[in-house]
Amino acid sequence: MKISELSVRQPVTISMLFALICVVSAIFVPRLGVALFPSVTFPMLSVSTTYGNVGPAEVEQNVTKLLESRLSVVSGLKSMTSTSSAGRSNISLEFGYDTDLTEASDAINQILSRVVRMLPDECDTPILRKFDINSMPIMRLTVRGDLPISELKALAEDKIAPLLERVDGVAATNVSGGANKIIRVDVTENRLRAYGLTLSGIASSLAVRNIQSSGGTMTEDGKNYQIFVDEKFRTLDDIRQTVVAGVSIPAVGSSVTRSNVVRLEDVAEVSDSYDYSGNAVYIDGVPGLYISVTNETDSNSTSVAEAVRDAIPEINALLPFGVELSILSDNTTMISSTMNEVYNSALQGAVLAMLVILLFLRSMKGTLIIGLSMPISILVTLLGMSLLDLTLNMMTMTGLILGIGMIVDSSIVVLDNIHRYREKGDNSAVAAIKGSGEVVIAITASTLTTLCVFLPVLIYKAELENLGQMFGDMVVTVVLSLTVSLFVSITLVPALSGSILRLNTRVQKPLRNPVVRRIDEAIERLFQRIEDGYARSLSFALRNRLLVLTFVAMLFGLSVIQFLSLGLSFAPQARTDDSVTISLTLPEGTDNSITESILFQAQEIIVQKVKGYKSLILTVGTGNTGSIQITLPDIKKQTITPEEVRNLVQKDLAGIPGATFLFTAGRSFRPGSAIDVRLSSEDQTAVADTAARVVEILKGIPGLTEVKTDLEGGSPQYTVVVDRDRAAAFGVSVSAISSEIQAALNGIQSTTIQYGNEEVSIRVYLPDYEISSLSDLTRLSVKGTKGMVSLDNLVSFQPTTAPRTISREEGLRVNHVTAALELGTTANRLQPIVEKAIAEKLALPDSVALDYGGEAQDLSKSGGTMLLVILIAVILVFIVMAAQFESLVDPLIILVSIPLLLIGVVAVYTVSGQAFNLFSAVGIVALVGIVVNNGIVLVDYTNGLMKNKIPVGDACIAAARNRLRPILMTTLTTVFATIPMGFFPGEGGEQMQPIGVTIVGGILSGAVLTLFVTPIMYTLLNKRREKRFYDPDSLQNMLENYQS
Repeated sequence: MKISELSVRQPVTISMLFALICVVSAIFVPRLGVALFPSVTFPMLSVSTTYGNVGPAEVEQNVTKLLESRLSVVSGLKSMTSTSSAGRSNISLEFGYDTDLTEASDAINQILSRVVRMLPDECDTPILRKFDINSMPIMRLTVRGDLPISELKALAEDKIAPLLERVDGVAATNVSGGANKIIRVDVTENRLRAYGLTLSGIASSLAVRNIQSSGGTMTEDGKNYQIFVDEKFRTLDDIRQTVVAGVSIPAVGSSVTRSNVVRLEDVAEVSDSYDYSGNAVYIDGVPGLYISVTNETDSNSTSVAEAVRDAIPEINALLPFGVELSILSDNTTMISSTMNEVYNSALQGAVLAMLVILLFLRSMKGTLIIGLSMPISILVTLLGMSLLDLTLNMMTMTGLILGIGMIVDSSIVVLDNIHRYREKGDNSAVAAIKGSGEVVIAITASTLTTLCVFLPVLIYKAELENLGQMFGDMVVTVVLSLTVSLFVSITLVPALSGSILRLNTRVQKPLRNPVVRRIDEAIERLFQRIEDGYARSLSFALRNRLLVLTFVAMLFGLSVIQFLSLGLSFAPQARTDDSVTISLTLPEGTDNSITESILFQAQEIIVQKVKGYKSLILTVGTGNTGSIQITLPDIKKQTITPEEVRNLVQKDLAGIPGATFLFTAGRSFRPGSAIDVRLSSEDQTAVADTAARVVEILKGIPGLTEVKTDLEGGSPQYTVVVDRDRAAAFGVSVSAISSEIQAALNGIQSTTIQYGNEEVSIRVYLPDYEISSLSDLTRLSVKGTKGMVSLDNLVSFQPTTAPRTISREEGLRVNHVTAALELGTTANRLQPIVEKAIAEKLALPDSVALDYGGEAQDLSKSGGTMLLVILIAVILVFIVMAAQFESLVDPLIILVSIPLLLIGVVAVYTVSGQAFNLFSAVGIVALVGIVVNNGIVLVDYTNGLMKNKIPVGDACIAAARNRLRPILMTTLTTVFATIPMGFFPGEGGEQMQPIGVTIVGGILSGAVLTLFVTPIMYTLLNKRREKRFYDPDSLQNMLENYQS
C-alpha cells in the first residue's frame, strides 16, 4: 500500500500528526536567532609579538622573518601576511575552509614553543589568536549628564561597563573618548637646572613618599601593637610638600629647617587636570564618550542587542541623578529592518502564489488545501532550521522564498490530478488515491532533481570559500523545505482531498450564483482557448521541427553573445546602511591638533550639506588619522541614502589640502577592494615611486573612486645618537638618557592618589611651551655618577624618515594600490582598462614586481568553481532522471531545456541593466533543478500514453495539452513568489535580488520553450518506439503478461 493511499484511508491520523508537528514547531521557532548574514567562521589565525621600543625594521628583521620561516611549514596554510610596526609584529595565517583550526593551532603552538628561545631577550612570548568576526562592536552607548567628563568616564568604566557585561551574551565593553582626571605636576626647566633635579628624580621622590604599609607588630607592656606607616597622599598640599631634594645637610643632631630642603612646591606647579591622550571623541560637536558593546562568539547579535536595550532602564536607575545611558548607534537595527523587508517579500510572494492557484483551480477548498500545505511546510522547515542551529538571515530567507514557489509545486501536481479524476466521476476518496498514486513517482523524481542541483554547492563549500559559507545555509533551507513539501504533498494533500476537505468539481457541485457561474465559465473558456491555441501551435511546431529548433538555437546563440557583454561582479553592491563612516588620513607626522582641526572642518561641511542624519560621532586618532561616523535613521525612515551623503560632501572634502578621505557604507560580506594592484620589492624607494605613479594612473580612469595606497610616507623622526664614551665618562647610562627624553616629551607616571572611589594618576611634565625645538631638548640635564650633565654634551640628533609599518606577504615586502568602483560599474569591465593603462603608462623598475588581485580575480577563481558546480548538478539530474525513466534518451530530451533558461536570464538582466554576479550563478544552479521539473512531468505523462500504444506525435500533443495547466500553475507560482524578492526587494534586500531576478527570467523562458522543445525532441528521439509497439522482443511486451 502506497503512503498516499494510507493517508486517504487514515485522514485523522495524518492530520493529527501534522498538527503535533506544528505544535512542536511553534515551540522551537521563536528560538530562532535573527541575523543579516549566516554565521561565517573565517579560517584565520594570527600570531602577535611585542618587542620593546624598537623600530619596524628591527621588528621585521629580528622577529617577523624568523617567525615566518618557521610558520611556513604548517599543514593546510594557504597564505601568510605580516605587518611589522614600532614594537610589534603581527602575522596573519589563512587556511583552507576545510582545515581543522584546532589541529592547526596545536601545530603553531608547538612551533612557537620551540622558536621563543631564538627571539631577542627583550621580546615577549608570541601570542596565538583566532579570528573572530564577533570582535566588532554591535552597539555604541553614550553616557551624558551634568558631571565633568572625567567623572562620566570613571562612571562608565567602573560602574556601567561591568553592569553591561553581566547582560547575557555580552562578551566585552570598551570605553572610548572622555578624559581621565590626573594630578599634573608642571616643572620648568630652569628650576630643574637650578636645583640639580630631573623629571625622573621628581617622579621617583613622589612615588617613594606616597607609602601606606604595615611594619609588623610590637609587644609593649603585654599588649601587641600594630606598626603602621601611613604617608599616602590625600590632598594636593600633601603632594606640594613632598621633599624632592636637600639644599644643605645640617650636622647630626641639629634641627632641620624649611631652608634645608627643597619641596615640590618650590620647583613645580601642582594642579587638577585632565588627560586627553588616546582617542578624543566628540558627539555632535561636544566632547563625549561612548561604550562599545561586543557580543559573545556563539551568541546572536540581534538577541544580545535586545537584551542590552532591555537592561538600559535598569542601569539608568542605578546612576546618579542627571546622568543617563542611551543608545548612540545600534548595528542590529538595520538587521531587523532589512529582515522585515525580506519577510514582506516572502509574504507578498506567498499571497501572489495563492492567487495564481485560486485563478487556476477556481475552488476555495482546493486553494485552502494548497494554502494549508504552504504554511505547514514552512513551519516544519523552520523547526528543522532551529534544530540545526541556523538563523533567520538573508540567505535562509532567500531559501524559504524560493521554497514558497517550489513547496506548492508537488501539491499542485497532486491536487490537479485528483481534480481530473473527480471530473471523470470518481468519488473523492478514490480520486485522491488514484490521483496521488499516479504522480507520486514523478513528483518524487522532480523533487530529487531539485535537491541534487544543490548538493554540489555543499560538496564544494570549502572551495567556494566565503561564498560557500554564505550559501550553505540557503541550500540547507531549500533542501529542508522541498523534503517537507514532498512529504506533505503525498500525505496531507490526499488526506484532506479525500474526506476532510472533500474536493469537488463543477460535476459534483455546480455553481448556483449566476454571476459567479458566468465568471467561472469565462475563465474556463479562456483556459480552453489557451489549451487549444497551445495544441495548434505545438502541432505546427511538430510539423516544422527544423524551423523551430533553428529559431531557438539562434535565440540561444544571441543570448550567449549578449551574456559575454554583460557586466560581471563578485557580489551585488551593497547600497543600504544606517551609517556612513568617513575615515581621514593625513601625511605621516601630522600633529593631533591638526588632525582634529581638519576633522572639525570636515564636520562643518557635513553639517552644511547633509540633512536628515541622527548624530555625528567624531573620533580623533592617536596620530594622523581620525573618522566621522554619520548615524542615519532606520532605513525605512531615511530621507537621504548613504550614496547621496557621499555625493553631497565628497567634492568639498576632496578640496581640503593634504587630506585623504575614505567613505564606508553598505554591509557586504566580501572584504577587500574591487581593484587591487600588488607591488612587491625590497627596494622601498622604488616601490614608493611606483605606487605613487600607479595612484596617479588609477585616478585618471573613469569609474574608479577612493584610489589609495597602503604605502605610508616615511614618518619624520630624529634619531638620538649617543656618544657612548662621553656618557660612560660622566657615569650616565643610555637608559637614563632615553627615560629623561621620554619624560620631557610625554610626561612620566609617578604614583596615584585616592579621590573618593576614584584613583587618580599623578604625572610629572615639562610645560608644553618648554619643549618646542631640539635646542630646548638638549638643555635638559641627566643625572650621572659625577653629577648633572647637560644632554647637549652627550647626544646629537640625526633627522631621518622611517615607515610606520612594513607589510609582507608570502615572505616578501608588499604594498597595495587599491580603488573602489562607482555605483553601476563592474570589475570585469574596468579591470582590463586598468591593466592596459598601467601597461602603457608605467615604466616598471626591475626591482619591483607587479601583479593584480581584487574582485575580478576573485570572480575568476570562484566563477570557475561555480561552473563546475553547475556541471555536476546537470550530471546528477541526468542520473536521477535516467533511473526514473529507465532510459538514457528521455533524460537527454529534458536536459535540452536547461541551456534555454539562459535566454530568459540574459533578457531580464539586459532589460534591467543589472550586473550578473555569483549570487546570480546560484540562481542558475537552482534553475537547473526547477526547469527540468516541467519536462519530467511532460515526459512521464507522454511515456504513459506511449505504453498504451498511442503514436508518438499524438501522445506528445495529448500529454502537453493535459499537463499545460499544472505546468503553468507551478511555473507561475514560483515566478510570482519570487517577483517581490527580485524586483521589489525593499531597502537592504539588494543582496538577494540577483537570485530572484535570475529565477524569474530563467523559469519563464525555460517553461515556455520546454512546452515546445521537449515534445519536438521527444518525437525526434523516441520515434523508434512506435516501431516496437508490437515487437515481441521489446522489454514492455515481454513483461506485459508476467505476474511476479
